[in-house]
Amino acid sequence: MDEVSARQEQVLRCMRQAVIEHGLAPTLAEISACIGISVSTVHHHVQRLLRQGLVRQERAYQRRGYRPL
Repeated sequence: MDEVSARQEQVLRCMRQAVIEHGLAPTLAEISACIGISVSTVHHHVQRLLRQGLVRQERAYQRRGYRPL
């Protein structure tokens, strides 16, 4: 398993906070706004977190399809 980078940790924290506050996983755009990086960069980090098993993908919520574990 790869190590989690500081940026990936920020993405996870943002995702967890959104679930706590709203009960829903954030969209990639919401994560982007939360930590101040582009949506494509967020997507890259989320894909790495998926491969590491730290995030799961839920098909039922396509826009909000990634949830932290």
